[in-house]
Amino acid sequence: MSTKGWLSPVLHSLRHPSDPGPLWLFPHPLAWLATIAIIAVDGLWLFVSDMRIINAGKAITGVPVLLLVMVLLVSAIGGRRMVIASLMAFMIINLFGQSGRVLNYLGVGLGLPLRDAALASMDAWLGFDWLAYVKFVNGHELVRQVLRRAYEFSALPIAAMWLAATGRMERLRAFTLMFIITATTTIIIGSLLPALSAFTQYNPGPETIGNLPQDAGRKFVAHAAGFNSGEMRVIDMTRMMGIVALPSFHTIMALIAPWSLRGTLLFWPSALLAALVILATPVYGGHYMVDIIAGAAVFFATAWALRRLGLDGARDLGARHAITRGKPPPGMDRPQPAA
Repeated sequence: MSTKGWLSPVLHSLRHPSDPGPLWLFPHPLAWLATIAIIAVDGLWLFVSDMRIINAGKAITGVPVLLLVMVLLVSAIGGRRMVIASLMAFMIINLFGQSGRVLNYLGVGLGLPLRDAALASMDAWLGFDWLAYVKFVNGHELVRQVLRRAYEFSALPIAAMWLAATGRMERLRAFTLMFIITATTTIIIGSLLPALSAFTQYNPGPETIGNLPQDAGRKFVAHAAGFNSGEMRVIDMTRMMGIVALPSFHTIMALIAPWSLRGTLLFWPSALLAALVILATPVYGGHYMVDIIAGAAVFFATAWALRRLGLDGARDLGARHAITRGKPPPGMDRPQPAA
């Protein structure tokens, strides 16, 4: 394909961001432009800094093939267009996920001052007693186990497969855009306002956390502290994890699932799971309450923006029937810019 063929939809989307663009650039030309930009920033940053990456090949070949096969199989119910859309969504989420995590580490590696004390002060101003909350969870077996399992379970793959299987292309578009936009925002804020964990700030004793797993809310601290201090400069792409405290991306991911599944049979189960994840986040994520509030704010601001642009999936009513009859769903039948 010619350069003009690639650039034309992107330039059109810059002028008309509410237009989702052609199917081969699903979910949106600007989403692919942003992903390519992040990869370029990663490469340039690594070139000019003393940081480097290892095991990039293993990380790339470690794509969850089984999940990809499952997504393609269930999307086949919706027809060829749904298969293509699902494949493109899977590709960009995984490509963005890898490059975004690298950028996360590079940003934390800037070594800006840690904000844990400020976040703890904000929690106190809000009236949230983190130590008392963690002690309560620690002391109740059923609460502890339910919250732990909820925190460790991700509803996002199930949500994506459900949207693909039911032919909700516009919802899948909204799901993918929401993930990319909120993750990018999280990385930027987390790089500028780094923090470690409420566990390191409060240093609770055995009477408060004795029944919790040893790494609860702390397994990412070694990476966050090491890269922030400059002691760690090698990014192992097979061992990367989220190292942002503010805003809480776990909160954002918990909210994405019910938002994308609204109006479907899975909405209420996913909403219940989201509530449990948010309740678990201060304990098993080591987050301050203000982290959770900030995460919710990023999510709702993004949802508002997508709604304003008509990209929130609200037009998806009847999409499954349109696809199964060989017709494009709402939003996909508009003329595309010439190549």
